[in-house]
Amino acid sequence: MRPTEVLAFLARAAAVDDPAAYQLFDLERGGNVSLKVVARTKTSLTLAPDRTLRPGRYAFVATHEGMFGGRDYNYLTVVAPGAVPSAIGTNDRRTTPAVAGALLPVVAALLALLFFFRLGSSTIRRPGGQKVLWALGFAFFATAATAEALAHRAGWTPSLFRTYYAAGGVLTVAYLGAGSAWLLLPRRARDIMLGALTLATVAAVVSVFLAPVDANALAAVGGGRPPANGALGGHAFLWAIALNSFGTLFLVGGSLYSIVRKQRVRVNLWIGGGALVVALATGLSRAGSYSFVYAGELVGIALMFSGFTFAGKAAVRVPRPARAVQPAARAVPSP
Repeated sequence: MRPTEVLAFLARAAAVDDPAAYQLFDLERGGNVSLKVVARTKTSLTLAPDRTLRPGRYAFVATHEGMFGGRDYNYLTVVAPGAVPSAIGTNDRRTTPAVAGALLPVVAALLALLFFFRLGSSTIRRPGGQKVLWALGFAFFATAATAEALAHRAGWTPSLFRTYYAAGGVLTVAYLGAGSAWLLLPRRARDIMLGALTLATVAAVVSVFLAPVDANALAAVGGGRPPANGALGGHAFLWAIALNSFGTLFLVGGSLYSIVRKQRVRVNLWIGGGALVVALATGLSRAGSYSFVYAGELVGIALMFSGFTFAGKAAVRVPRPARAVQPAARAVPSP
């Protein structure tokens, strides 16, 4: 392997041992390489070397205690720059589970793109600021879903994770909520919101793409699922909190406000219900449960799109047929 490819060592067992039971030995120069704990559960342990490995042969040794104790030896060779590494691990993501895992993100991306083009064509026929903002929200969602689908194929990279975080974790809900806010705010407030959202978008994207990414945390993630938020360093998460709070406030709060005032009740039920479903699915993913994440998000965005579609349609007034006006009878003088 290349030196940059050795990011972490993952040990899985019915019950992992103490981290001290796992060691990495340098067989070329002697001695061992210090390992630090990146992630730990009852059944898995992720250990990362504290430095980039120099070219040479290494052995990762796991010591087991108990009645059937012993040692497991795993060998690897780190090649010098320019040398050709072996093809180990190049096809591990072409298996059926990996393809099946990427299916829902692909479907979500295609569905979001369909909504984007539908709203875009509707905007051309009947312009509306809310439609543009909703279309951008679905475009960001499609970008995040595409990034996750690519991660199922080739694993997470820092640039791919930054794209996923910026599009899905920061901007999607903000722009969907801004579209709902467009329908509620007066014209002057709309201009202020649009200017603030534009500045916040630029600042948030710059913050995300300049933030450091923990490569060990990316390597520790299995199955293409999104890494934990902590994989992104710095203070970019503050933009995610602020913009998601703004978007959720207008998506859910705006729908509830309109329902209370008995304005387009069915439409706002779809928008608010869809937003809650998406929020619940996202919360499950952040808690580590991925069983129904994309199924929930697909249902949620479908509900919101239905509401957005009907909310964006202007009421068409059918002109009443003009009544025929009978000319007033003129008095004819009697002879």
